[in-house]
Amino acid sequence: MLTRKTQVAAKIEETKGSAEVLAETDANLLVVEPKFDYSPEEINREILRSTLGTEASIPGAPIATCTFRVELKGSGTPGTAPVFGRLLQACGFLEDLNTDSVIYTPSSNEADWKTLTIGYNLDGKFQFLYGAGGNVSFTWTSGQICYAEFNFSGIFDSETDKALWDEQSITFETTLPDKFYNAQAVLDFGSQWSDPVFSTVTLDMGNEVKVRENANAPNGLQYARIGQRNPRGTINVDQVAVATQDLTAFMTAPTLGIFEFTLGATPGNIISIAAPKIQIISKPTGDRDGTATHDLAFACRKNLGDDDVTITCS
Repeated sequence: MLTRKTQVAAKIEETKGSAEVLAETDANLLVVEPKFDYSPEEINREILRSTLGTEASIPGAPIATCTFRVELKGSGTPGTAPVFGRLLQACGFLEDLNTDSVIYTPSSNEADWKTLTIGYNLDGKFQFLYGAGGNVSFTWTSGQICYAEFNFSGIFDSETDKALWDEQSITFETTLPDKFYNAQAVLDFGSQWSDPVFSTVTLDMGNEVKVRENANAPNGLQYARIGQRNPRGTINVDQVAVATQDLTAFMTAPTLGIFEFTLGATPGNIISIAAPKIQIISKPTGDRDGTATHDLAFACRKNLGDDDVTITCS
Protein backbone atom coordinates (compact mmCIF):
# COMPACT_ATOMS: atom_id res chain seq x y z
CA MET A 1 0.00 0.00 0.00
CA LEU A 2 1.29 3.45 -0.91
CA THR A 3 1.28 6.18 1.72
CA ARG A 4 0.96 8.80 -1.01
CA LYS A 5 -2.49 7.39 -1.80
CA THR A 6 -4.27 8.52 1.36
CA GLN A 7 -7.55 10.38 1.82
CA VAL A 8 -9.07 11.89 4.95
CA ALA A 9 -12.76 12.76 5.20
CA ALA A 10 -14.50 14.60 8.02
CA LYS A 11 -18.13 15.51 8.68
CA ILE A 12 -19.76 17.38 11.55
CA GLU A 13 -22.12 15.10 13.44
CA GLU A 14 -25.76 16.10 13.71
CA THR A 15 -25.85 14.43 17.14
CA LYS A 16 -22.63 14.34 19.14
CA GLY A 17 -21.29 10.80 19.32
CA SER A 18 -23.50 9.45 16.53
CA ALA A 19 -21.49 8.44 13.48
CA GLU A 20 -22.29 10.07 10.15
CA VAL A 21 -22.12 8.32 6.78
CA LEU A 22 -19.12 9.77 4.96
CA ALA A 23 -19.38 10.65 1.28
CA GLU A 24 -17.05 11.97 -1.42
CA THR A 25 -18.03 15.54 -0.56
CA ASP A 26 -16.57 15.06 2.93
CA ALA A 27 -13.18 14.03 1.52
CA ASN A 28 -12.25 17.51 0.23
CA LEU A 29 -9.55 17.94 2.87
CA LEU A 30 -6.05 18.42 1.47
CA VAL A 31 -3.96 16.93 4.26
CA VAL A 32 -0.26 16.51 4.97
CA GLU A 33 1.27 13.69 7.04
CA PRO A 34 -2.00 12.03 8.12
CA LYS A 35 -1.78 9.31 10.76
CA PHE A 36 -4.42 7.04 12.29
CA ASP A 37 -3.74 5.19 15.52
CA TYR A 38 -5.91 2.64 17.27
CA SER A 39 -4.07 1.42 20.36
CA PRO A 40 -6.58 0.63 23.13
CA GLU A 41 -5.45 0.33 26.70
CA GLU A 42 -4.28 -3.15 27.66
CA ILE A 43 -6.26 -4.42 30.67
CA ASN A 44 -4.13 -7.04 32.35
CA ARG A 45 -5.65 -9.90 34.33
CA GLU A 46 -3.48 -10.37 37.39
CA ILE A 47 -4.40 -14.00 38.00
CA LEU A 48 -2.09 -16.04 40.19
CA ARG A 49 -1.29 -19.58 39.07
CA SER A 50 1.45 -22.12 39.56
CA THR A 51 3.51 -20.55 36.76
CA LEU A 52 4.89 -17.08 36.10
CA GLY A 53 3.09 -16.96 32.77
CA THR A 54 0.27 -14.48 32.20
CA GLU A 55 -3.29 -14.79 30.94
CA ALA A 56 -4.59 -13.07 27.83
CA SER A 57 -5.30 -9.39 28.42
CA ILE A 58 -8.52 -7.58 27.47
CA PRO A 59 -8.49 -4.54 25.16
CA GLY A 60 -9.82 -1.44 26.90
CA ALA A 61 -11.92 1.46 25.65
CA PRO A 62 -11.84 1.70 21.82
CA ILE A 63 -10.31 5.17 21.59
CA ALA A 64 -8.52 6.12 18.37
CA THR A 65 -6.67 9.23 17.21
CA CYS A 66 -6.21 10.87 13.84
CA THR A 67 -3.65 13.60 13.21
CA PHE A 68 -2.79 15.62 10.12
CA ARG A 69 -1.80 19.07 8.90
CA VAL A 70 -3.64 21.34 6.48
CA GLU A 71 -2.47 24.45 4.69
CA LEU A 72 -3.69 27.74 6.11
CA LYS A 73 -5.64 29.33 3.30
CA GLY A 74 -9.03 30.88 2.70
CA SER A 75 -11.94 29.64 0.62
CA GLY A 76 -11.29 32.28 -2.04
CA THR A 77 -14.58 34.08 -1.31
CA PRO A 78 -15.00 36.54 1.59
CA GLY A 79 -17.78 35.35 3.88
CA THR A 80 -17.44 31.71 2.79
CA ALA A 81 -15.92 29.37 5.36
CA PRO A 82 -12.66 27.64 4.47
CA VAL A 83 -12.60 23.84 4.36
CA PHE A 84 -10.63 23.69 7.62
CA GLY A 85 -13.42 25.63 9.34
CA ARG A 86 -15.31 22.47 10.27
CA LEU A 87 -12.14 21.15 11.87
CA LEU A 88 -11.83 24.30 14.00
CA GLN A 89 -15.42 23.82 15.15
CA ALA A 90 -14.47 20.40 16.51
CA CYS A 91 -11.62 22.07 18.40
CA GLY A 92 -13.94 24.28 20.45
CA PHE A 93 -14.31 27.23 18.08
CA LEU A 94 -17.53 29.01 17.14
CA GLU A 95 -17.97 29.85 13.45
CA ASP A 96 -19.56 33.24 12.72
CA LEU A 97 -20.41 33.78 9.04
CA ASN A 98 -20.60 37.40 7.88
CA THR A 99 -20.96 39.10 4.51
CA ASP A 100 -17.23 39.70 4.09
CA SER A 101 -15.61 37.54 6.77
CA VAL A 102 -15.75 34.33 8.78
CA ILE A 103 -14.72 34.71 12.41
CA TYR A 104 -13.64 31.87 14.70
CA THR A 105 -13.61 32.40 18.46
CA PRO A 106 -13.18 29.78 21.19
CA SER A 107 -16.21 28.83 23.24
CA SER A 108 -16.51 27.48 26.79
CA ASN A 109 -20.07 26.27 26.17
CA GLU A 110 -20.22 22.55 25.41
CA ALA A 111 -23.44 23.06 23.48
CA ASP A 112 -21.44 25.07 20.95
CA TRP A 113 -18.81 22.41 20.35
CA LYS A 114 -19.06 20.08 17.39
CA THR A 115 -17.89 16.50 17.03
CA LEU A 116 -16.70 14.84 13.86
CA THR A 117 -16.88 11.52 12.11
CA ILE A 118 -13.45 11.10 10.50
CA GLY A 119 -12.50 8.56 7.85
CA TYR A 120 -8.94 7.58 6.97
CA ASN A 121 -8.38 5.65 3.76
CA LEU A 122 -4.87 4.34 3.11
CA ASP A 123 -4.81 3.02 -0.44
CA GLY A 124 -8.01 1.04 0.02
CA LYS A 125 -7.84 0.22 3.73
CA PHE A 126 -10.46 2.31 5.48
CA GLN A 127 -10.65 3.12 9.20
CA PHE A 128 -12.90 5.62 10.90
CA LEU A 129 -13.68 7.12 14.26
CA TYR A 130 -16.63 9.15 15.47
CA GLY A 131 -17.55 11.46 18.34
CA ALA A 132 -14.18 13.10 17.71
CA GLY A 133 -12.95 16.35 19.20
CA GLY A 134 -9.47 17.76 19.18
CA ASN A 135 -6.76 20.32 19.53
CA VAL A 136 -5.17 22.56 16.92
CA SER A 137 -1.76 24.19 16.75
CA PHE A 138 -0.34 26.55 14.14
CA THR A 139 3.07 27.40 12.70
CA TRP A 140 3.87 30.50 10.68
CA THR A 141 7.41 30.77 9.25
CA SER A 142 8.71 33.66 7.15
CA GLY A 143 8.65 32.93 3.44
CA GLN A 144 7.02 29.52 3.92
CA ILE A 145 3.58 27.94 3.58
CA CYS A 146 1.82 27.97 6.95
CA TYR A 147 -0.01 25.05 8.51
CA ALA A 148 -2.61 24.10 11.09
CA GLU A 149 -1.96 20.76 12.79
CA PHE A 150 -5.00 18.90 14.11
CA ASN A 151 -5.02 16.08 16.64
CA PHE A 152 -8.41 14.38 17.07
CA SER A 153 -9.51 11.72 19.55
CA GLY A 154 -12.70 9.72 19.18
CA ILE A 155 -14.34 6.32 19.25
CA PHE A 156 -12.92 3.67 16.93
CA ASP A 157 -15.53 2.02 14.73
CA SER A 158 -14.04 -0.40 12.24
CA GLU A 159 -11.38 -1.25 9.68
CA THR A 160 -12.53 -2.45 6.28
CA ASP A 161 -11.45 -2.61 2.66
CA LYS A 162 -12.91 0.33 0.76
CA ALA A 163 -11.92 1.86 -2.56
CA LEU A 164 -10.54 5.37 -2.51
CA TRP A 165 -13.07 8.04 -3.39
CA ASP A 166 -13.04 9.25 -7.00
CA GLU A 167 -11.39 12.66 -6.74
CA GLN A 168 -12.94 13.68 -10.04
CA SER A 169 -16.19 13.92 -8.08
CA ILE A 170 -14.70 15.94 -5.20
CA THR A 171 -14.66 19.75 -5.18
CA PHE A 172 -11.43 20.98 -3.63
CA GLU A 173 -10.55 24.55 -2.73
CA THR A 174 -8.65 26.09 -5.62
CA THR A 175 -7.02 28.88 -3.62
CA LEU A 176 -3.27 28.68 -3.20
CA PRO A 177 -1.68 29.20 0.22
CA ASP A 178 0.18 32.46 0.68
CA LYS A 179 3.71 32.49 1.98
CA PHE A 180 4.19 34.27 5.30
CA TYR A 181 5.43 37.82 4.75
CA ASN A 182 4.08 41.36 5.08
CA ALA A 183 2.52 40.12 8.32
CA GLN A 184 1.79 43.64 9.63
CA ALA A 185 2.55 42.31 13.09
CA VAL A 186 1.87 44.46 16.14
CA LEU A 187 3.12 43.85 19.66
CA ASP A 188 1.69 46.41 22.07
CA PHE A 189 2.40 46.34 25.79
CA GLY A 190 1.38 49.95 26.30
CA SER A 191 3.90 51.30 23.82
CA GLN A 192 3.24 49.93 20.36
CA TRP A 193 5.99 47.92 18.70
CA SER A 194 4.72 47.97 15.14
CA ASP A 195 7.80 46.65 13.39
CA PRO A 196 9.23 43.73 15.39
CA VAL A 197 11.68 41.59 13.43
CA PHE A 198 10.90 37.88 13.74
CA SER A 199 10.78 34.78 11.55
CA THR A 200 8.52 32.23 13.24
CA VAL A 201 5.34 32.23 15.31
CA THR A 202 3.72 29.17 16.85
CA LEU A 203 0.37 28.91 18.61
CA ASP A 204 -1.11 25.88 20.36
CA MET A 205 -4.69 26.12 21.63
CA GLY A 206 -3.82 23.73 24.45
CA ASN A 207 -7.13 21.86 24.48
CA GLU A 208 -7.21 18.95 26.93
CA VAL A 209 -9.42 16.44 25.16
CA LYS A 210 -10.89 13.34 26.78
CA VAL A 211 -13.40 10.90 25.35
CA ARG A 212 -16.22 10.96 27.87
CA GLU A 213 -17.01 7.66 29.59
CA ASN A 214 -20.64 6.57 29.80
CA ALA A 215 -21.54 3.04 30.87
CA ASN A 216 -24.94 3.40 29.19
CA ALA A 217 -23.37 4.10 25.81
CA PRO A 218 -22.14 1.51 23.29
CA ASN A 219 -18.49 0.69 24.03
CA GLY A 220 -18.83 2.68 27.26
CA LEU A 221 -17.96 5.94 25.52
CA GLN A 222 -20.03 8.99 24.57
CA TYR A 223 -17.94 11.57 22.67
CA ALA A 224 -14.85 13.73 23.04
CA ARG A 225 -15.00 16.79 25.29
CA ILE A 226 -12.63 19.66 25.98
CA GLY A 227 -11.86 19.87 29.67
CA GLN A 228 -9.52 22.84 29.51
CA ARG A 229 -8.12 25.39 27.06
CA ASN A 230 -4.68 26.93 27.58
CA PRO A 231 -3.49 28.66 24.38
CA ARG A 232 0.24 29.37 24.29
CA GLY A 233 2.81 30.18 21.67
CA THR A 234 6.27 31.37 20.77
CA ILE A 235 7.77 34.16 18.69
CA ASN A 236 11.48 34.63 18.02
CA VAL A 237 11.97 38.40 17.99
CA ASP A 238 15.23 40.25 17.46
CA GLN A 239 16.67 41.64 20.66
CA VAL A 240 16.34 45.42 20.88
CA ALA A 241 17.37 48.10 23.35
CA VAL A 242 15.52 48.23 26.66
CA ALA A 243 14.38 51.73 25.76
CA THR A 244 12.63 50.29 22.69
CA GLN A 245 10.88 47.39 24.42
CA ASP A 246 11.53 46.46 28.05
CA LEU A 247 10.46 42.85 27.77
CA THR A 248 11.83 41.96 31.20
CA ALA A 249 9.65 44.62 32.83
CA PHE A 250 6.62 43.40 30.90
CA MET A 251 7.27 39.86 32.05
CA THR A 252 7.99 40.78 35.67
CA ALA A 253 5.02 43.09 36.30
CA PRO A 254 3.32 41.27 34.49
CA THR A 255 2.07 43.57 31.75
CA LEU A 256 -0.37 42.06 29.26
CA GLY A 257 -0.08 43.08 25.65
CA ILE A 258 -1.77 42.80 22.26
CA PHE A 259 -0.42 40.56 19.50
CA GLU A 260 -1.86 40.70 16.00
CA PHE A 261 -0.64 39.62 12.57
CA THR A 262 -1.95 38.61 9.14
CA LEU A 263 -1.31 35.94 6.52
CA GLY A 264 -2.16 36.87 2.92
CA ALA A 265 -3.46 40.01 1.26
CA THR A 266 -5.99 38.87 -1.37
CA PRO A 267 -9.67 39.09 -0.35
CA GLY A 268 -10.99 35.61 0.27
CA ASN A 269 -7.52 34.41 1.23
CA ILE A 270 -6.62 36.62 4.19
CA ILE A 271 -6.25 35.03 7.63
CA SER A 272 -5.78 37.34 10.61
CA ILE A 273 -4.84 36.29 14.14
CA ALA A 274 -5.56 38.47 17.16
CA ALA A 275 -4.72 37.87 20.81
CA PRO A 276 -5.90 40.84 22.90
CA LYS A 277 -4.10 39.83 26.12
CA ILE A 278 -0.80 38.01 25.78
CA GLN A 279 1.50 37.44 28.72
CA ILE A 280 5.24 36.86 28.32
CA ILE A 281 6.13 33.71 30.23
CA SER A 282 9.84 33.44 29.41
CA LYS A 283 12.36 34.99 27.02
CA PRO A 284 15.40 32.78 26.58
CA THR A 285 18.08 34.12 24.29
CA GLY A 286 18.56 32.67 20.85
CA ASP A 287 20.46 33.17 17.62
CA ARG A 288 19.08 33.58 14.11
CA ASP A 289 21.85 33.67 11.52
CA GLY A 290 24.11 35.63 13.83
CA THR A 291 21.40 37.98 15.13
CA ALA A 292 20.60 37.84 18.84
CA THR A 293 16.97 36.95 19.51
CA HIS A 294 14.56 36.40 22.36
CA ASP A 295 12.58 33.21 21.87
CA LEU A 296 9.53 34.59 23.63
CA ALA A 297 7.11 32.10 25.12
CA PHE A 298 3.68 33.64 25.67
CA ALA A 299 0.26 32.68 26.95
CA CYS A 300 -3.00 34.04 25.54
CA ARG A 301 -5.28 35.31 28.31
CA LYS A 302 -8.93 36.21 28.10
CA ASN A 303 -9.94 39.83 27.74
CA LEU A 304 -13.74 40.00 28.10
CA GLY A 305 -14.42 36.27 28.01
CA ASP A 306 -13.94 33.69 25.26
CA ASP A 307 -11.71 35.97 23.24
CA ASP A 308 -8.20 34.79 24.06
CA VAL A 309 -7.62 34.04 20.34
CA THR A 310 -9.61 35.19 17.32
CA ILE A 311 -9.09 33.86 13.79
CA THR A 312 -10.65 35.91 11.00
CA CYS A 313 -10.87 34.77 7.37
CA SER A 314 -11.68 37.63 5.01
